[in-house]
Amino acid sequence: MSVTKKTIALILSIIMCVLLLSGSFAMAESNATDTPDSRFKNKTWKQIMDEFVSEHGISSFNIAAGYLNLVTGEAEYYNAQEFMNTGSMYKVPLNMYYAEKVSTGEYTMDTPIWGRTYKDLQEGSLIYSDNEMAITLWKYAFGTFYEYQVAMCPYLGITDPEKVDSTYYLSDNYYTPKMVISFLKELWNNPDKYPGIIDCMKQADPEHWFESKEQEVEVAHKYGYVTDDWRDHLLYVNDCGFCYTEEPVAIVLFTRAVGDPEGLLADYCALAIDYNQYRTELDKQKAKKEEAEAALKEEEEAAKKEEESKYTEELQSPTPVPTAIQPAENTAVPEPVTESGSEQISAARQGIVIAVVAILVFTVVMAVTLHRKNRGRR
Repeated sequence: MSVTKKTIALILSIIMCVLLLSGSFAMAESNATDTPDSRFKNKTWKQIMDEFVSEHGISSFNIAAGYLNLVTGEAEYYNAQEFMNTGSMYKVPLNMYYAEKVSTGEYTMDTPIWGRTYKDLQEGSLIYSDNEMAITLWKYAFGTFYEYQVAMCPYLGITDPEKVDSTYYLSDNYYTPKMVISFLKELWNNPDKYPGIIDCMKQADPEHWFESKEQEVEVAHKYGYVTDDWRDHLLYVNDCGFCYTEEPVAIVLFTRAVGDPEGLLADYCALAIDYNQYRTELDKQKAKKEEAEAALKEEEEAAKKEEESKYTEELQSPTPVPTAIQPAENTAVPEPVTESGSEQISAARQGIVIAVVAILVFTVVMAVTLHRKNRGRR
């Protein structure tokens, strides 16, 4: 008996362990898939960026940022109208000006421009950020810096060049985050209109700036920086480009006199990717919920229509007139249950009773036998 009790206890313990482990795995899986990212849940973009700035120990005065979901159109900014020196990021809209002429047939990629083909100048200015090649492009097409800035306005979302802030026309390239997001959006939506540019951005400095830390997705970018000639260190360090998430995004970050600007750029890129994936998952859940609600509503409406249709049919169907019941001639009178049928039922019942009694007797005999054996062992 003691062996039997131990065996039963062991089996019960194993079952309990299996149940507990399966519950733990289910809980862990639930937490991994259902718990929202605490960085983003119920927070505005400003709150997210304020925390980002605080974590990196910098002032909000020192950065300006932009984010655009290229699928949903969700746009987010931080210091949206703050003008900052672009560094070499200006080379993207400058090349858009030339690439557009290639798409219209006015130029080709082999058109010579002061001894070089446009293809050479495009790759040199975007992949390798060659300043001399970029200067060649704007001097070849424009007589003055002002003319060049006016020509860039359509790509930067500036509808009236006369009404833009005067900071835009300073003797260097000063853009706001909204201006950068504007030319990135135009470039993304019309890649055939601007041949070669995104391909160059995919090749540009793949181990620095946004990509100075490994990112989860492919990134195409154009960086830009300005050094402080007096103190011989980086003053403005910026990057802009595309992150190839499930719903691709365009992003830009300007930094001004911050420590470890490359690390800051890479962290911002990672933040934008994570935020995008978080929002994409929320949108999926919302779409599933709306789809389920729509299906339920459709079923309810169908059931309601069917009910109404049945009710209408009942109203339209004629009411039958009751008639007197006439006794039918030669109607067969049901025969009473014969004695033989009753005997068959009684026999079946007796058989069941006998079977039950036999089982009980067998059970009692087995119990007595086992009891005697156990006493004999003592």
